[in-house]
Amino acid sequence: METVRERILQNIKAVLEGVTIANGYNFDFTPATVQRWSMHGNRMVDMPMVVISPGDEDESSMPNPFEECLLTLYLDIFFVNDENDPVPTDTYLNRLQGDIKKAILQDSTRAGNAVDTDVLVQRRLKRLRHSRTRGSSWRFASAIVICGRIRQQRTKREGLQCQCS
Repeated sequence: METVRERILQNIKAVLEGVTIANGYNFDFTPATVQRWSMHGNRMVDMPMVVISPGDEDESSMPNPFEECLLTLYLDIFFVNDENDPVPTDTYLNRLQGDIKKAILQDSTRAGNAVDTDVLVQRRLKRLRHSRTRGSSWRFASAIVICGRIRQQRTKREGLQCQCS
């Protein structure tokens, strides 16, 4: 059986793969464009793209026999904006941020594995690279980092068996 932490990360990946125009969102993500962090690097196969990176986990004791874990999760979201696009880059960033928040918060329990999920948004606009495309326009990639904190409760016995971190 997978750890609670792993089940939460799998849930986040599955939820983000469901962010498609057909499902009422502004962007289309796929299993190839929603990736878990890899120490060997992630491949930017297509845009938009999300890289899911788990952060620190804080554990605190609660009245016996429970303890609480707070898992910080980072979502690096990349997209390409054509230089000649009349839609401002900020509009795309707002739409991406909205799509991700909407998807993540539809089930704040992460399929029953968490008590709740909070989305703390940090925006970072960064020109990552540019390349000349046919039609002589420059393309830019930008990123958004969404930091989410997921709170989960478990018995201390489960904590020993299921180590979140």
